[in-house]
Amino acid sequence: MKPALDHHYAVNSHHPEFYADGIRGMSLLDITEMLCDWKAAALRHADGNILKSIEINQKRFGYSDELKQILFNTVHALRIADLDAQTSAPVQRGLFGEGEGAGSGKPGHAQ
Repeated sequence: MKPALDHHYAVNSHHPEFYADGIRGMSLLDITEMLCDWKAAALRHADGNILKSIEINQKRFGYSDELKQILFNTVHALRIADLDAQTSAPVQRGLFGEGEGAGSGKPGHAQ
């Protein structure tokens, strides 16, 4: 299995392993496809959770807290979160939706 995975990483730019400098070498399109890959992987596991995957992969790939927050924001905007990482309750957030920046109409902007 490892040789097949190594080959897959080497020929697909949405994997940090594709680049000599990892995530820093990726484009926004690569990062978006990577996030979709992580969501698909989370769906294949009974205890899969995209929010936990983002946390785990930050340690694995060494990306910044800023990029981690952008990935969280994207998951919530697309409404693809499995569970809220804090409460384990289903996430009911989305672009400009309830639970995001109360009353401002913009995600992450509290009044």
